[in-house]
Amino acid sequence: MIFLEAANKIIQEVLTKQFDPATRSGVRVNGGDFDGTKFVLETDAGNKNILNLSVYVHGEKVFTKYGGIDLLKKTLPGLTVQSPGLKVEDQVHTFTITIDVEKEEKNKAKWLQEIPRCKTTYMSAVFLQAMEKHTKGETMEPIQIPYRPDENIYLISYKGKSLVAVYSILFRDPDDVVLANGFLCEFKDAKKDRALNAAPNMNFSQGQLAGELVDVKSVTEPRDERTLKKEGWGFVSISLLDVQLKADKQMNTAELLIGFRSYLHYHLKCMKAYMHIRMRERVEKLMQNLNAAKDLSGKKTEKKTMSGKTFKQN
Repeated sequence: MIFLEAANKIIQEVLTKQFDPATRSGVRVNGGDFDGTKFVLETDAGNKNILNLSVYVHGEKVFTKYGGIDLLKKTLPGLTVQSPGLKVEDQVHTFTITIDVEKEEKNKAKWLQEIPRCKTTYMSAVFLQAMEKHTKGETMEPIQIPYRPDENIYLISYKGKSLVAVYSILFRDPDDVVLANGFLCEFKDAKKDRALNAAPNMNFSQGQLAGELVDVKSVTEPRDERTLKKEGWGFVSISLLDVQLKADKQMNTAELLIGFRSYLHYHLKCMKAYMHIRMRERVEKLMQNLNAAKDLSGKKTEKKTMSGKTFKQN
């Protein structure tokens, strides 16, 4: 299976060119990510050495409330991080990072690693704070993260037990429900392997509200099972164990949780593409066999019916 990288390749490639004086030029790049994030990377009008990266993240109020901007400033010392960000094409972005590529050329390796990961760093703050409170045994109300326009992540702490991340996923294609069920069953079965015994527990429910959300008042998804099934709602619960909540593992755990929804849908699309390729191959082989069975000799043959009458086949 392929893990999607936290760094944005488009931003990384543009930065690489701008750090090189030979390829440095005025640029303006609009882009996006699998989770609906949008960004604009452009040089300053008066100085091509100044780059502005403006990023819009859905659910920005929650991420900022839990220290997203503070974590970003801590990760990018020496760079200007402005929040709210610049207004570009009538869109006020969540934050804007400004870098002078000429002055920061000595830190090129660091910024090529950190700046393309800025969205993930910003979104990680809420997960890191939840993990820290849980490990300290502090009381924590369920956190609702509207990471997509119609989907949420809920972080629920069971004191002394586990920290659970619940994803509400709206499957618009009925086929995705079947594929997702089979795909996620592999995660459950992974626990049977002793080598993966430390993997987090996972549960998937389709057309039924996740058990962890029954008593959560902030849930915005339908609670009626008939509506959940009709609209295609599914819920994935990931119970994090102590090994994933260790201080040196928390950032990696947060990145994986942020990318899980994109990871799931990416592999569902790959599965469907693979199935279609196999189907086309089978059809092509069948057509080859049918064509091979055709009589291309041009000879006329005589055949008889059950009653003994003879007829000619043209």
